[in-house]
Amino acid sequence: MNWLQKGDRVKAVWFQATDGVVAGMQPKVCAVQRTVIGVITHIRGDHPVTPTQIRLWVKPDGGGEDVIVDPAHVVQMG
Repeated sequence: MNWLQKGDRVKAVWFQATDGVVAGMQPKVCAVQRTVIGVITHIRGDHPVTPTQIRLWVKPDGGGEDVIVDPAHVVQMG
């Protein structure tokens, strides 16, 4: 099994809900696909022994601030 660790390069992809208007009477949700490729700089859980939620801080290759990513969104390592 591959474990994520600080310093690993990852690619994460997810959909993020956005404000948007779609024609029609049915309720709809607009979403934008987000992709980040970079290096994990920090891993944090909500409890030191039995975490129920873990987040990754990823420094994007293109620069800018770290992006907080759910490990379930990681689709590629290496």
